[in-house]
Amino acid sequence: MPELLESIDAISALGGIGGVLALVVFYYARNDALQHKREWKVIAERYDGHAETLVTIVQDSTAAITANTETARALVTATQELRQEVTALRKVNGR
Repeated sequence: MPELLESIDAISALGGIGGVLALVVFYYARNDALQHKREWKVIAERYDGHAETLVTIVQDSTAAITANTETARALVTATQELRQEVTALRKVNGR
């Protein structure tokens, strides 16, 4: 029975029932925050190598886009030259 009275006195020191409720809310909120932090740590560890992979993919894509741009420029130049040749042939043939 003395332990119960000591517990009641301790609760009273916290601010009565409001203090106890605040303590319970704080306890569960803190546990929830810690659980959330642990979950995000696991997720971050799982996807840790993905950033490097994405950088590699972007670099490869950039190289491919550069090569495709050069090919497109060469095709435009070849098309322009072909047009000039066709125009010259038409003039020669009287069209």
